[in-house]
Amino acid sequence: MTQTQITLFFLAIIVVIATAMLVHSFLDKRRMAGNFRRFLSRLPRGITQGSITQENPLAYPQLSVNVNGRTLYFFFTVVKVGKQQILYCIYSLAAAIKADLLLLKSDRYKPADLSETVLLPEINPQYQARSHHPEAATTLLTQVHINDYLKELDEFATLQIGPDALVAGKPYDGISDTEPENILRNINALEGMAKGVEQCPV
Repeated sequence: MTQTQITLFFLAIIVVIATAMLVHSFLDKRRMAGNFRRFLSRLPRGITQGSITQENPLAYPQLSVNVNGRTLYFFFTVVKVGKQQILYCIYSLAAAIKADLLLLKSDRYKPADLSETVLLPEINPQYQARSHHPEAATTLLTQVHINDYLKELDEFATLQIGPDALVAGKPYDGISDTEPENILRNINALEGMAKGVEQCPV
């Protein structure tokens, strides 16, 4: 083979790989949106006003629903960890919480800048707890049985409690993360935590 033929051969391989990646990405996002539609087609009691938004077929879809008066969003975001880019799936549920508490799995990804937060006493060997307002967060930790709620949210690497919402994030593990049963389980767990935390007099 000539040098030109070799170059064209490798360019053809690159085009095939890039095309396969685009097709796989398109199909994966279509499956995500399909699972969201399945979830909306059989909404359980208390969950209403659902919608799916997707800017284009190659963009990640987003699910939004009303959970007993609370707005919930389920969406995807790319997080840079060192030289890697990891796709995270995020749940955000509105909640009337005045304190702020960030719980991080000890063996998982940490946000790059935590310098403005205070490290709180250990609440669970699996988690590191941090807050911008340590006094209010400590009250929250001592008066709410956080560990009881964490058992149901164990798959999440990060959990932001307040202000104004509960936000749970985890690396995307595959299409099973968008299965209707898994979405409902996580919504119920977050709603239960929101109700418990809102009762704390902070």
